[in-house]
Amino acid sequence: MRSMEFDCDRARFVPSFAWEELMADFDESLIDLEVPIEQRLKPFAGIVEHLRGVEYVLVGGAAAIAHGCPTVTRDYDIVPQQAEENLARLARCLTEIGAYVREPRGSGRRPPATRELLGAVFANRGNLLLNSNEGPLDILTQLHDGRRFEDIPAQVLGMVRVIEIGTLIDLKRAIGRPRDLLVLPYLEEIRRRG
Repeated sequence: MRSMEFDCDRARFVPSFAWEELMADFDESLIDLEVPIEQRLKPFAGIVEHLRGVEYVLVGGAAAIAHGCPTVTRDYDIVPQQAEENLARLARCLTEIGAYVREPRGSGRRPPATRELLGAVFANRGNLLLNSNEGPLDILTQLHDGRRFEDIPAQVLGMVRVIEIGTLIDLKRAIGRPRDLLVLPYLEEIRRRG
C-alpha cells in the first residue's frame, strides 16, 4: 500500500509515489497512431453518432483515447457549447438515446435527462452524469479550472472536437488522480511524436 502525502497546493491528501514508478510500466510500443479515430472511439460510436450537430469538446479518458493513448474509460465526457440552440439539440439527443441520471446503485431510480434538468445543471455550473442506451455520458458545464467550451483549446480529430493534447496533459496533471497520472507518459509521448 502506498503512503499518502499532503499536497499543500491542492489542500488534499494524494498518493505518494515516484515518477520512476509510473515510468517503469510505460511501454511506448502500445501507442499506435495509425489506428483511425473512429476505431479508437468505437465503444462510443452510438453516442458520437447521436451527438452529430451538437457543438462540444471531448475531454477526459475518451479524449486521451482519441489522441491514441492506450487506456480505457467507461464514459464519454463532454463540455458542450452553452448556446440555447445547442442545448436544445443536446436535449433531443439525450431523449433519442434514452439518457437518464446515474443514481446510487440500488436506488432503483432512473430520472430522465430532460431539457429542464439540463438547463438547471448549466444554470448552476454543475455536471450531469448519465447512463443511456448507448453507454455512459458525462456532461460537464466547465473544466475543473472554470474553462467553458469557448475557452478550451481543441482540435478536430475525425468528426470529433477533442481537447488539445497539451491542455489534456495539464488537466490530467492538475487533477492528479492515480488513473490520470498513469496516462501522462503516453500522452507526453504522443505529443512528442506530434
